[in-house]
Amino acid sequence: MEDELASISLMEHLSEPGFRASVIATYNCYFPFYEEVVLRRLVAAGCTHNVLMMDAARCAEAFASEDRRPRRAGRDYTLIPVEVGGAFHPKILLRVGKSKGALFVGSHNLTLSGFGLNDEVTTVFRAQGASIRGAAAPFRGAFEFLAGHVPSGLPDVVEAYEGLKLGVPWLEGPVAADAGDRVILTSSATGADLWSQIVPRVPRDVATAFVCAPFFDPKPAFARRLLADVRPREAVIGIDPASPARPSPGSTAIGGSSYTSASPSALRRSSPTPRARPGPPAGRVPAIWSCWPSGSPRASASCSTSTRSSATRRWCSSMQATRAAGASSWRRRSRACRGSPSAASVLPHRRS
Repeated sequence: MEDELASISLMEHLSEPGFRASVIATYNCYFPFYEEVVLRRLVAAGCTHNVLMMDAARCAEAFASEDRRPRRAGRDYTLIPVEVGGAFHPKILLRVGKSKGALFVGSHNLTLSGFGLNDEVTTVFRAQGASIRGAAAPFRGAFEFLAGHVPSGLPDVVEAYEGLKLGVPWLEGPVAADAGDRVILTSSATGADLWSQIVPRVPRDVATAFVCAPFFDPKPAFARRLLADVRPREAVIGIDPASPARPSPGSTAIGGSSYTSASPSALRRSSPTPRARPGPPAGRVPAIWSCWPSGSPRASASCSTSTRSSATRRWCSSMQATRAAGASSWRRRSRACRGSPSAASVLPHRRS
């Protein structure tokens, strides 16, 4: 399979037919968006067995808000708050059918911003047809990783989660010998960390390392470790100027370099920084560079995007209007789910 970088729409995918079940894992969730938009699209496309897993602390915050709490959990889908030592942070969308599967692993939370407004990065795995078992490894990896966070002491919840596999024979049984190296790397408090799993897969003699994230630790300690382990001849570090943890201009960066502000026009002219997509007029895009001692810019900056499809813009506008005006209608139409959202208050979907 050829590697490719392309724009995709998670919202459009939700309406794709051929799947009978879904599980979504997220750190944060805006329940009105999931229940009134995502879930409706899934069910309309024939995906009727749906499970939502999210960080227990974020779920508790949602339950405490009259406008944000779930209304249809336990009735139309299974909700599983996950409590771990740190944060439950995977962003996974897994959909399966009798002879078809789609898996999205990326940075998107289950929110209006994550699915339609932000710039997010997602890896897409697809499996279909006669060769489906040969592509099943990442799907099984994601399924088993999430299964490990389902509370074993709640039989109804275990049954609801395991029900995702009903009528999906390729999620069980033997895997084709030519499954390849398409795998899902996961981490937990008791297992190996992600970086120690990634390092052996990094090729030797790296020319350029591109690093980009919305948040960095203050030092930034991990970026230093990454560069020390990979030892690239050049590093390009992308920094979101809106991040509360962003460095201030003039502060020391990595390898004796320093951070400095940069204008959007300079950002577009510089090399090897990738070209920014069209955004707001010049002068309105914040930018920060990290300059190596030679004076050459070696860190990129974020650029707010404005190039979205007309369908996405219409949908976003509609959702924003619905979010502003629809809280009372959600309350009228839906039954409130009460209770403390700990691991003991998991809400399994019961079919009538």
